[in-house]
Order: sequence, then C-alpha cells, then structure tokens
Amino acid sequence: MSPTVLLIDDDPDFLDEAADSVQFAGWGVLAAKDAMPAVLPEALVGVMLDLELTTTNGFVLLEELARRRPDVDVMLVSGHESDLLRSAVGFALDLGFVNVTSATKPLTTEIIVSWLRGLRQQPKAVPASAPAAASGRPPPASTVRCDPEQLVAVYQPQFRLGDLRCTGAEVLARYPDETHGLLTPNHFLPALLNAGLGHRLFEVMLRQACTMLETLSAANITDLVISVNLSPDLFREHADWLLAHLADARFPRANLMLEVPESLASRADPRDIRLMAALRLAGYRLSIDDFGCEYANVDRLLSFPVSEVKVDRSILERAVRSPSGAVFLRGLAQMCSSLGLHVVFEGVSSVEMLQMTTGLEPASVQGNLLSKPLSGAAFCSLLLESAGSD
Repeated sequence: MSPTVLLIDDDPDFLDEAADSVQFAGWGVLAAKDAMPAVLPEALVGVMLDLELTTTNGFVLLEELARRRPDVDVMLVSGHESDLLRSAVGFALDLGFVNVTSATKPLTTEIIVSWLRGLRQQPKAVPASAPAAASGRPPPASTVRCDPEQLVAVYQPQFRLGDLRCTGAEVLARYPDETHGLLTPNHFLPALLNAGLGHRLFEVMLRQACTMLETLSAANITDLVISVNLSPDLFREHADWLLAHLADARFPRANLMLEVPESLASRADPRDIRLMAALRLAGYRLSIDDFGCEYANVDRLLSFPVSEVKVDRSILERAVRSPSGAVFLRGLAQMCSSLGLHVVFEGVSSVEMLQMTTGLEPASVQGNLLSKPLSGAAFCSLLLESAGSD
C-alpha cells in the first residue's frame, strides 16, 4: 500500500482540490471533514489539519492523533493570524510530533507539493506510461493529452444578491474521458499549457459561450453575461493573436466578460495594462479573477482597466471565522462599489459564507451552495424556468 496522507478540513471544495494535488504527487489520500477517522491507515505518513473546524478545533484533534499515531508528519493550516499557528506548532511539538510545519490559507498547489516532498517516507514513482486505474479516480494530469476541440463547456451560474436571480455564468472547461467522465482542468490543463495550446482552450470556450448566448437570445434572454477565462500565456505568447481574434464583430461584447488571471496582478508590467486597455477599447469588459488569493492588491484595482472583481473564497472563509475578516470583507466591498466595480463572491459553499455577503449589494455570488457547474442544457433550463417565474 502506498504512503497515505490524511486531509482534515470542513470545506469540501478545499478537500477536493487538496486531494487532487496529493494524488497528482503520487500519494494515497484520505479526506475527512471535521473529525479524525475511526480507522487510520497503516501506511499513514502525513496529516494536513485545519485548525478551525465547524464542530471542533485542530488542537483537540492533535491530541487524539498524538495518542494514536505520534509517528506521522503534521502540517497545520489556518486562515487566522500567525500567532495561532505559532501556538499550534509548539503544542504539536510538546505532544511528541517530530516533523511539524504550518501554512496560512489559502494554500496553493506549490505549498502542498513542497510539504509532500519533505515527508520522511516517499511514494514509489508511477511510470508516465502507466494506464489509469479503473478505480474511479481520474488519471494524473501528466498522463492526459487532450485535443482542445474535444473540450466541452459547463456553466457555473452567478446569482444577484438580494433576489438570487441568475444573471450570468462562468464558462468552465471539461474534457470527456471514457473511464472517468468529465475531467476538470487540474487533470488536463498542465499538459495543454506545456504544449502551447492555452490560446486554443480560450478559443474553444469562447466559441461555446457565444453559441450559448445565441441560444438564449433566441429564447428572449438577452441580459445575461458569460465570463470566459484568459490564460496567462495569452498575455505573452499570444497577445497579438488574442486582439486579432477578438476583433471579430460577431462576438457579443455586451454579454461577454473576460477574466484576467489573478497572477498577473503580481507584476506591474506596462504590456499587460496595454493589452487590457486594448480589450476595453474594443468593447470588452474585464474582471480580475480570484482577487485576494495570492498576489492581487488594492493598487491593481486602480491601475488595471477592469470593471469587475471576483473575490476569492479565502476572503469569505476568513470573514466567517474572524471579526477582522468580516470587517475587511465589508471594507473591500464598499471600496469596490465606490470605484464603480461590480463584485462577485466566488466559492460560496456554505450558508455561513452566503450570510457574510448580506447587505453588500450590488454584488453577485457563485458557488456550489447555490449551484454546481451545469451542462449547457441544464443551464438553459435554469434560465428558462427563472424567466417563466418572473
């Protein structure tokens, strides 16, 4: 049995993403919400533990883990200030754990992988040519070579705060696999970008988004906005191609929102701003994606020609867990409103997170609490039912 890592967190979306990262690195993975599993695998070598849980806290679970498996490596994570993590690390060391690390949420794939590399027992490498196991788990990203033309679009609905009416959607790419169904970008995007095909992904998603808008227009639904993600390579290797492609007059500019990668906010490069300005002058609206996740700061809101900010779910998570986070969330929403920027709160996966947005209108929310990503047919049905109830 391969070395296994246990993940404990009360956010199901984070658990899914972290489990993908662990699996891609070649480890076995066990995910649990809010509690220590009754049975711990013999091959358990590491535990990633969130300190703030719904029904308990990480300190309690650390004591239980120390009684049962003091030999494992531990990574403590928290959305709170650093003093809590410092205290938790000292507490774990006093309990007898030898290898203890910590990280502040939100966690990136790079942080998780770096921790995995430091674990004392490493998994055996999986040959790149090994076939995907028929266990229901998707194949590792490195094994998926997808044809961009085979990508299909699913739609993550966005709902207006106040009346929760669906006013738009973010188009997301999925790749059909005969064994595992629709694969998420984690499984195919790395290979696609390494092959220099990020622009083809955008082209296919844009085409399908426009087809959706045409279908809805025929049903007299014309006030919808669909967001399409711009990959980072479009700002370097394919900037000229992007401008030429989007010059096509057939694209309904009033109904399209182009999402700028949050990672671009880490660099104040004049070329990025010039490209964004050219897109705005061509009639397209821009949105900063995952604002607050890693790099984006308030200065970028002033220097980037954007009309929308998508607030990363980590901001909502902190608002739920701490008064200072709630104050920051309200201040951010008010600042965006004063700048004329529309706000979309991403990753709303609990009632508590939705409640934190109360009174922050005008804004929109998206996340699995209100709707998971839908097929094109299901998304159309949602809008038609909504239109029929008006």
